Amino acid sequence: MLEKVNEAIKVAMKEKSSNLEALRAIKSELMILETSGKNVDTDLQNQTLQKMIKQRTDAANIYENAGEFERANQEKAQIEVIKGFLPKQLTQEEIKEQLLTIISELNVTSISEKGKVMGVATKKMKGLANGNDIMNVLATLLK
Repeated sequence: MLEKVNEAIKVAMKEKSSNLEALRAIKSELMILETSGKNVDTDLQNQTLQKMIKQRTDAANIYENAGEFERANQEKAQIEVIKGFLPKQLTQEEIKEQLLTIISELNVTSISEKGKVMGVATKKMKGLANGNDIMNVLATLLK
C-alpha cells in the first residue's frame, strides 16, 4: 500500500493537487506502522486508515459546530482521499443482507441478543463496514 501512496503523492505533486496533505498524512501513518515492530498486514493498514477517517470525521463535526465550514470541508475532502485506499465499503443494503444471514444462523429473536450478532458481524465484515453502521442496521432489524 505504501508504494501506491508514494505514486499518488508523486502525481499530486506534479498536478499541484489539494490531495497532497491527505496523502502525506496517510504515508506518515503507514510509516509509523511499519516502524512499530508489529506484524503489518493489510488488515492492520486498513484499521489505521479507518482510524484516520474517524479522526477526520470527528474533527469535521467539531469545525461545523464551531461555524468553521471551510475547515470542515477540508477534513471531508481528506476523508474522501483516504477512502480511496480502502477496500470498497458495504452499502446499508449489503450490511442488512449479511446481518439477516447471521441472525438466522444464530437463531436470534430479540434485541437483548444483539451482542452475539455484533460479535460475529464485526468479524465477518471487518474492514468492509463501519461498526456504527452495522449497529444502526442491526437495531432496525431487531426492533
